[in-house]
Amino acid sequence: MRKVKRTAWITVILSLFSLMLGMYYYQNLPNKMATHFNLKGVANGYLNKGVAVIGMPVLFILLDFLVIFLTMYALKRTPNSNVKFSNLLWLIPLISILTTGSISYYNLGFAVHATEMAMIIVGMMFMLIGNYLPTVLYQFEKQTHPFYRGTELSWNRTK
Repeated sequence: MRKVKRTAWITVILSLFSLMLGMYYYQNLPNKMATHFNLKGVANGYLNKGVAVIGMPVLFILLDFLVIFLTMYALKRTPNSNVKFSNLLWLIPLISILTTGSISYYNLGFAVHATEMAMIIVGMMFMLIGNYLPTVLYQFEKQTHPFYRGTELSWNRTK
């Protein structure tokens, strides 16, 4: 539990880093920022500078707190579990830094390939979730989802 709390604080600080990055470049960014891109990497969605620089990182920080709260709740509910929740805590800050950083750098005039960034983010999500799911034990799943009707044998086969 102590390691998870320490990891939670580190992830909050990393989420704040994306807000600080936007504030550092705030004066150099255009008033209308490109925030959404099509599959060819052409911008097709825009936000005001304040919403893009402050609103998006704040949303990611709130999501980070939600993930931390749910993680702490799950750990309190199943104290004997050896599930590695700390892996999932890194997901939101990494996505936050990559998305807000790439949007800021694109709007500063740097060549940022949106499709490659999306592939990197999805790949990271698969890696983190893929490393987390094999650690979930049948007993943990049974405790957290009381209506789960599968057997331990079927759970082990799907892992």
